[in-house]
Amino acid sequence: MAWRYSLVTVIIRDSESNSLLDRVNLVSFVLGVIGALSMMIIANFQETAVITVHLLAACLCFGFGCIYMMLQSWITVMMYPLYTNRRIGIIRSCITAVSTVSFVVAVSFGIYAAHVFHQYYPDLPTPRPWNRKLWQPRRIDRKDDLSLNQMAKQLNISRESVQMTVKNELGLRSYRLLSGLILVDQAKQNWKEKCKKLREFFKMRRIEDAL
Repeated sequence: MAWRYSLVTVIIRDSESNSLLDRVNLVSFVLGVIGALSMMIIANFQETAVITVHLLAACLCFGFGCIYMMLQSWITVMMYPLYTNRRIGIIRSCITAVSTVSFVVAVSFGIYAAHVFHQYYPDLPTPRPWNRKLWQPRRIDRKDDLSLNQMAKQLNISRESVQMTVKNELGLRSYRLLSGLILVDQAKQNWKEKCKKLREFFKMRRIEDAL
């Protein structure tokens, strides 16, 4: 980073627009130093110890890192055609765009994930990455005689028939739990209602077939 700053300073020393480029180069150098210091803070204040300091330093590190890349890409483009070529400017700009979008997406979805978690568990702290097993979804207890597979077996109906009936005749989206579904009370109740509706449908159809 210091080498890049010195290189640009020496190259644009005799340029007519060296004033603007020199200021932008200096600003990018300062932001780069702050990002590097933030990386040191991340390494010394671990997430398991001081979560607030760790996350704040991470945002500064990656945020200022993206700004540093933007400024350096702009400098590269402005130095064309005397000192650089267009290909280098395009490559640096593309890398900068990908890094910036990735940073924004990571921060946005991280905040949104915490928001969704607190909607279901308002009194609990945001779970940390190392204890994710604690929050893995669990299937509903099937001891209430509402298992659709068991129901199909008792009624001598194939699983494909169950699935077809659920989707086509009953208009239900799914007859089973989706992977990753958070089983709150409302989700459990909705699932049980689907099971009851399907069981009643099959029993009525068996009676009609018998008649």
